[in-house]
Amino acid sequence: MKSSGKPLLDVCNLGKRFEARGEEGDRWVVEGMSFALYEGEFVTLIGPSGSGKSTLLNMIAQIDIPSRGEILFRGEVINDATRNRASPGCGSRIGYVMQDDNLLPWRTLRANVEYPLAIQGRLNHKTRERVDELIAAVGLSGFENYYPHQLSGGMRKRASIIRTLAYDPPVILMDEPFGALDAESRLHIQTDLVRLWQRGEKTILFVTHDINEAIALGDRTITLTKSPACVRGEHVIDIPRPRALDSIVTAPQFPGLFTRIRAQV
Repeated sequence: MKSSGKPLLDVCNLGKRFEARGEEGDRWVVEGMSFALYEGEFVTLIGPSGSGKSTLLNMIAQIDIPSRGEILFRGEVINDATRNRASPGCGSRIGYVMQDDNLLPWRTLRANVEYPLAIQGRLNHKTRERVDELIAAVGLSGFENYYPHQLSGGMRKRASIIRTLAYDPPVILMDEPFGALDAESRLHIQTDLVRLWQRGEKTILFVTHDINEAIALGDRTITLTKSPACVRGEHVIDIPRPRALDSIVTAPQFPGLFTRIRAQV
C-alpha cells in the first residue's frame, strides 16, 4: 500500500440530502461519510445497490454540493455545504471516468482524447506526444482516426480512460467503468489500467459491485452501508504486486479477504 503522510483527499462527515417529493420526507442518501485517500493509492469502494456511491463521487468531483460535511484536497476545502454552485473537476485536479464512455460521436478517437486538453488551452506539441504515448500504451495505435461508432466497447472504454489521463489529474474517480464489458475485455482493460496507474502514480478511487475486482485492483477496499451510506469497513489488500488479475482467486490471502468484504456488502 502506498499511503503515507497527510491525506491527498479527505472526506469529512459528508452528507447529502434530497428534498421531499410529494408526501415523502427528505431523504439522506449519504450521511456521516468519512475516509481519506493517500498519494499514489488505488482504493476500491464497494457497497449495496442504491447506497449512494455515484452520489459520493459526484460530490468529490464537485458536480454536486454536499448538504453537510466537507471534502479537502491537500488540506484545502474544495466542496462543502456553503457552495452556491458546483465547480466540476476541482481545477482539473480531479478526473472522472463514468459508467458510459461519453465519447463525442462526431470526433475521432484522437480528437476525443485531446478534447480536455483543447478546452483547457493546453494542446501543444508536448501534450500531443503524451496522447500518442497513451494511445499506444492501451493498444489503440492505428485507430486514431476512427470514430466511436467504428470502435468496440472495449476500445471506447480505453479511449475514455486515457482521455482522463491525458490532462494529468492527480486524482481519478471511476464509477463502475467496466460493468458493461465482457469478461475478456474487462480483464484486458483492468490490466491496462493497473499498468497506467503504476506508471503515472495517480490516486484512484474505483467504484465496483464486483468483490473479485475490488480485491484484484485495490490497495485498500472501503465498504459502505446501505443508504444512507457511510463507511462500514476498510480492508487492506495484502496481496503483493504485480498481481495476476486473471487468477487472483488463487492467492492465499484471497479467501479471507473475500469472506470479510462479502460479510459487509
